[in-house]
Amino acid sequence: MAVPGGGEFLAGQPATGSVAVVTDSTASLPAAEANRFAAAYRAAADAGAGAVLSVHLSRQLSGTVSSAELAAATSPIPVRVVDAQTIGMGLGLAVLAAAAAAGAGQGADAAAATTMLYAEQIGSFFALDASDALLASGRKAVRARAAAAAGLVGLASDFAGSQPVDIGVRHTAAADRAADLADRLAAAIPQVRRVYLAEAGLAIRAHTGPGMLGVAVAPHTGGR
Repeated sequence: MAVPGGGEFLAGQPATGSVAVVTDSTASLPAAEANRFAAAYRAAADAGAGAVLSVHLSRQLSGTVSSAELAAATSPIPVRVVDAQTIGMGLGLAVLAAAAAAGAGQGADAAAATTMLYAEQIGSFFALDASDALLASGRKAVRARAAAAAGLVGLASDFAGSQPVDIGVRHTAAADRAADLADRLAAAIPQVRRVYLAEAGLAIRAHTGPGMLGVAVAPHTGGR
């Protein structure tokens, strides 16, 4: 399983009649490029899926959901489009939850409901290296590099509380700082079950600049 960051993907090879999960690279795709999603939906159908759960970044941040809905209208199998109401690693964790729901045998509607409920419980926090970088609205940020890691650890710890959680760390050209942050989060939050680390794509970097650190905290989805 991969956390999104490089393009649309199918979350594994679906068994015949099951639900395949498709997502985006957290990029803003215009409606004219909806054929990218159409191709993914056809691939899911060809692989034997009976339906698709298409999970994407917030409608408030891009037109990707609209593009997916447009492509869904011509899909050979039913497509349920879900607005995860988040971006970056928060979206990645929501997609993993969607894949887990589909893998557990939930139908498209049930898996969509599970994914939306899960997404509502995700906390996302960002630290910007450049003071003039544009931060997507509705998220918290810590701007001073010296205090960034400590601030993110504090915000994430407060949000996690005592519940078992999964953590996602995403960065733009700050691999060493991100790895250190992941270690600090794992040490500071006693109920961390999984930690994911990935570099953000160009779409996010265009809005945040290099040196961004992002943390997403979500309820643990089960398993190991």
